[in-house]
Amino acid sequence: MIVPMKKVSLLCLASDSESTLEALREMGILHLAPVTPPASAELETSQKRHEEAVAARAVLDVVATSKAAEHTPPQDLQTQVNERPADAIVDRIQGLTVLRKEFVERITALRDEEKIIRPYGDYDPAVIEALAEKSVHVRLYQVPGKQMPEPPEGVSLFPIAHDAAGWYFAAISQAEFECEACEHVPHHRPLSVVQADISQAEGDLEHVKAELVAFSVSRQRLDDYMQGLEEQLGWLQARDGMGASGKLAYLKGFCPHDLESDVRQAATTHGWGLVIEDPGADEEVPTLIRTPKWIQPIKTLFTVLEVLPGYKELDVSAPFLLFFSIFFAIIVGDAGYGLIFLLLTLWARKKNPTAAPGPFWLMGILSTSTIIWGVITGNYFGAPLENLPALGTQLKISWLGLEENLFVFCFLMGAIHLTVAHAMQAIANPRGTRILSQVGWICMTWVMYFMAKLLIMAIPAPSWTTMVFITGLVLVLVDIIARFKTQWTSLATLAFDVINNFSDVVSYIRLFAVGAAGLAVAQAFNELAFASQSDAWWSALAVGAILFVGHALNMVLCIMSVLVHGVRLNTLEFSGHAGLAWTGFAYNPFRKLTKKG
Repeated sequence: MIVPMKKVSLLCLASDSESTLEALREMGILHLAPVTPPASAELETSQKRHEEAVAARAVLDVVATSKAAEHTPPQDLQTQVNERPADAIVDRIQGLTVLRKEFVERITALRDEEKIIRPYGDYDPAVIEALAEKSVHVRLYQVPGKQMPEPPEGVSLFPIAHDAAGWYFAAISQAEFECEACEHVPHHRPLSVVQADISQAEGDLEHVKAELVAFSVSRQRLDDYMQGLEEQLGWLQARDGMGASGKLAYLKGFCPHDLESDVRQAATTHGWGLVIEDPGADEEVPTLIRTPKWIQPIKTLFTVLEVLPGYKELDVSAPFLLFFSIFFAIIVGDAGYGLIFLLLTLWARKKNPTAAPGPFWLMGILSTSTIIWGVITGNYFGAPLENLPALGTQLKISWLGLEENLFVFCFLMGAIHLTVAHAMQAIANPRGTRILSQVGWICMTWVMYFMAKLLIMAIPAPSWTTMVFITGLVLVLVDIIARFKTQWTSLATLAFDVINNFSDVVSYIRLFAVGAAGLAVAQAFNELAFASQSDAWWSALAVGAILFVGHALNMVLCIMSVLVHGVRLNTLEFSGHAGLAWTGFAYNPFRKLTKKG
């Protein structure tokens, strides 16, 4: 649930402002809201330093996963790294990043220069200039084709090289001449000099990379350093965001309602002036969600998507987890894929035993739901059903094997999903006519379910659907009329809302469409693999390679489809009917981040 918050206004002597902030930071329960926009030179410097540290840390993450990290850096570099403080490491990484970019750009330019010169060999442009002064004219040309051109009168041609682009040759004469070919203007440096510069720049680049690899072992030190900077930033923002009036200073913030007594006790201890009240209707209040343990894995997805309900919105964690698991299972739709996901999850958990458990639990739930759906639909790596073991065939629910039944199932999921959204709104706002409106929309949602079956699948709708639709429409109108002063626009858009209700129910057919596409891709790769089977010794290797690459690609595509369609049905269709705009920002209390000592 979304935890109710209390607004806290705190007053202290201006001379005690820093000790007050220190006490609040030790408590770690008050989410501060700045009274004035925080601004100071010290704050600006800290923010810049934090940004630099974050950028340096990101560079080390990339370096640690690169091929360069496979080589152990020289001991002297490692010693230098160990002796540097964290802030000096950030500065050096910034400098190395600039150098790396400069060397890469220089090597690219030199290689372009080398590419132009190389076909003509390691000539010295100074010699060509010296010969010209003695009336011996030397020009370099390139001409496409397999034949050398005919030389002009008094000109001698000397072939230098030949490749796919044609012939490269030198033309020499004691008089000025023109040749029907593409002339190469001699560069100012010989090829050997350019190649030497390339070698030097590559060596410098390798040294920079080696030093960055040496710094990559300092990621934990940078993490600690950044945490210290974040704590300093929090302190400065709290200090600069306080209000002041003469000898008094004041601040405001929010705390969970069940921690109100702790704030009151601290105020008594430190002699603060204190006002605690419910937040105003227009105030921006942070969101704190407390959920049962079995629902907590969905927080991982919320974090990835960077979404959070607003303080006055609904906590949809439970239905989000339930329906997202179902949608994931339908879209992926393969018991074999689900088993692979589950095994990879267990392997990753074993490799990272100290990591946060949320992502592993979430993937475990999604993998298990996929296995169950794959079993009841008889889908194992897209293999034909007759090739499956008897158990796989027996566990299949034959009703789900028909395409028209899957259409019905998707529409049914849509109607149930949207009904849950309106039911949650009705429970959260049971006062007045609002509950009537939600009941009305539930009635119309189920009428749209039958209309979807009628219009798309030609399944006749029950005769009572007209009466149910009229009843639902009347209930919605009653609520609009009762709150006409504030809801008159709803009357103008009601027809569009009804049409949108129908399209939302129909949109759940994307579950079938995307799942069917994944199955088709799996079957196509199976057919391609076994069509290439022969008695040759390499045939089994080819079949295995096609199956591995094909199904691996299909699993990636399935995950991408889940992120597009499975998430959408929860964050758009469902959220729209639940009145959820995801406008929240997280409760982040002012607290110590670094450990003592």
